[in-house]
Amino acid sequence: MGGIEVDWGLAAAIHPRSTRRRVQWLARALADPWFFADVARHSTLLARPVKLRRLAFCVVAARRTGIWIEGLFHSGRCAPGATVVLTFWLNHLTAGAGLARAGVPDMRLVARAHGADVYAERYVPPLIPLHGRAVAAADRVYVVSEAGRSHLSARYPDFRSRIEAAPLGSLDPGFAAQPSRDGIFRLLSCSSLLPLKRVDLLIMGLAELAKTRPDLRLQWDHIGDGELRCALERLAREELPTTINWRFHGRLEPNQVMSFYRDHPVDAFVSTSSSEGRPVSIMEAQSCSVPVIATAVGGVPEMVAPDDGVLLPPLPVPREVAVAIAAAADNPGFEAKRGASRQRWETTHDATKVGLEFARRIRSLLCDTEKVEFS
Repeated sequence: MGGIEVDWGLAAAIHPRSTRRRVQWLARALADPWFFADVARHSTLLARPVKLRRLAFCVVAARRTGIWIEGLFHSGRCAPGATVVLTFWLNHLTAGAGLARAGVPDMRLVARAHGADVYAERYVPPLIPLHGRAVAAADRVYVVSEAGRSHLSARYPDFRSRIEAAPLGSLDPGFAAQPSRDGIFRLLSCSSLLPLKRVDLLIMGLAELAKTRPDLRLQWDHIGDGELRCALERLAREELPTTINWRFHGRLEPNQVMSFYRDHPVDAFVSTSSSEGRPVSIMEAQSCSVPVIATAVGGVPEMVAPDDGVLLPPLPVPREVAVAIAAAADNPGFEAKRGASRQRWETTHDATKVGLEFARRIRSLLCDTEKVEFS
C-alpha cells in the first residue's frame, strides 16, 4: 500500500490573503453568471453585504477549484479512469470540482453531506452558495443520515437517484466510561456554542430540575466553544443553584475528549440541538458506553432509541428536558442502557465497518476497481 500525499495547493489557491486580492475576487464574481443566478434566487442578499461577499468568495473559489483539479489530471498525477474526487462537504467546492469535467470527461466526483451543508433553512437567507450546482455536479451525494437524504431528495428531485445515505463512524476508544458511584449524576454535553445548539435550553432545563428536585445532586460539563460562550456562562451563573456544579471546558482536541471520558465518570450525554446530521459527539459517547439524551432532530432518531437512550421532542420546553434528566437519574435501570448504547455504536457507527462499506460503494463507481486512487 502506498503512502498518502498531502497537497496544500488548493488551500492556497482559494484563500485570498491580501485586501488587493479580495477586491480582485469581488470584481471577478460581479462578472460571473453563477453569482447573479444565486442573487436572483435570493434577492434579500442585496441587503446583507457580509452574505453577498461570502457568495462572491464561493463563486471564485469554485472556479479556481475546477482549474486546480483539472490540472491534477493533465499533469498525470491522477488517472481519469481510476480516480475518485471526493469532497467532504456538499458546497461550492463540489460545484467547482464538477467544472473539471470540461477537460476530464471521465472524472468521477463524490460528495459527503452532513447537516450544515444539507439544511439551507439554518441560514438567513436560507442559502448554501451554489448548492444546487454541487448536487448536479456529483455522481453520488452520500448523506450521513437518512433524514438528510430524504431532505435533499425532496429539495432536488431531479437528482434523487444520486443521493444516498451513508453514515460516518468514530474510532473504538478501547475503554468504557465509568458511571458515578458517589450519588452525583454526571451529564456531559459537547457542541459548538452557537444558537442552533440551544445550550441555553439545557441550562434552563437544569434550572427547572433544580426547582422541582432540590435533592438531586448534579454535575454538568460542557466541551466546546463559540460566540455564545460568555452569554451562556452568565446564564448558568444566574440560573443554576449550588446544587448543580457546572463547567465549560472550551474546545478540546478529539483525543482530549476521549481522555475526558476515560478519566471522569459520565452517566449521560445530553444534546438539545435544533438541527443535526448524525453528530460525531453522540457516536463518541455511545462508543464509550454512555447513554444519550437528545432532541429528535435530523438523523438523531436513527442513532438513539428507548433501549439505549432517551429522545426528547424536537422542540422541547425546559420542563421536558428536566423530566428526562430526572427520570434518567432516578431510574436504576438507566445504567443498563450503557451496554445497549455501546452495542448501537458497534452496529451502526464503528468507523472500521462503515469506512470499508463506504470505500466499497465508491469503488463501485469505477470500472477498474483494482486501481482506485483518492483525491
